Amino acid sequence: MFSTLTQIMLIVLIGVIVWQALVKGTGNDAKPRDYLAWFGLILILLFLILSFITPHTPAVTTFGSILTFPLKPLGLAILLLFFGLGEIKKREKERIISPKGINQIWAAFLILTIFSLPLVANLLAQRTQQEAIAAYQAALGRHETVGAIVLLAHSATQLSLLAPNQLQLNDPSDRILQTVREYERQLYLDREDSPKIIVSAGPKVGFESYSKSNPPEADKIAATLESLDIPSEDILRERTGVDIRSSAEAIKKQYKISKRVILVTSALNMQRARQTFAQLGIETIPSPAGFYSLQADSTPKVQVRTSQKGACDTLSISVRNARKTRISDLIPSAEALLISTRVINEFWTSVYYFLRGWLAPTVQPVPQLKDVGC
Repeated sequence: MFSTLTQIMLIVLIGVIVWQALVKGTGNDAKPRDYLAWFGLILILLFLILSFITPHTPAVTTFGSILTFPLKPLGLAILLLFFGLGEIKKREKERIISPKGINQIWAAFLILTIFSLPLVANLLAQRTQQEAIAAYQAALGRHETVGAIVLLAHSATQLSLLAPNQLQLNDPSDRILQTVREYERQLYLDREDSPKIIVSAGPKVGFESYSKSNPPEADKIAATLESLDIPSEDILRERTGVDIRSSAEAIKKQYKISKRVILVTSALNMQRARQTFAQLGIETIPSPAGFYSLQADSTPKVQVRTSQKGACDTLSISVRNARKTRISDLIPSAEALLISTRVINEFWTSVYYFLRGWLAPTVQPVPQLKDVGC
């Protein structure tokens, strides 16, 4: 009940912000600025309605990327520069320096500089991936057999228009190797019954579905797994999922899962993925890949917690990897801006999932690396 009321309040708040942004004045004197304002308001409201009815259509995806453009560091900075330069240009004929325009340009400069610092980008990534780091460490000592290994392989490959039979991988392709490691670990734990790998990835969004130049990514990933000595009979292909929610719905519909599954996806969206599957009744064990906050010479931090259950004291030891700070971390870079943007984009996507009611309130906590009891 509380979750539903919070979603309604957030939707109303978004509507109020949009209205105030496009309407001039307050109270009974509020009037639209012009017909373009009304047109923009109608488009935004139409997008909000369509995003709740058909969230996976290309039109909604495209318009959503345009609408959320100002909510990201680069988009916000560009808009501030545009308005600031416009304000200065307007005052140019009057030979007056516009303080408002100067402030907007300074704001754009600060936004680009701050979010382009590797120090800030890695701090944001570390905060977002903190649970995923603990999950990865816990996976190293896991001795539990599962119902299946689910690989969310969206955007792990590139379109090969010139050579359709050639496979080209993207950054998220490290999930494939993580899946192979999980398969080998499960095979070692239970040699009589080999685990099943569910590869979920549909065609690329925005291209013609199921064409020769745009086959489902699941088929490409399955072929890659076979080349890494995974038997074809152990690979199940889910060819319709284009994002976390649609993949979770398709897996629940197509496969009967009675035990917990190992979920392999990016460390950045692992928490959202687990909550999405939990909302559909599928319990997951996280196995993240693709960390932005770890490096080869990371400094481990050991955290010790004690708790008492009756007359028994339990000691929990967890390990966190902290990135070393260098002088180069204070020099803005395009890579750092990309990491910051991905973290912020994950935040807004999680907000959208929350508004849709696609996230479970809680998920099973990640086990600590080591628990010592009396």
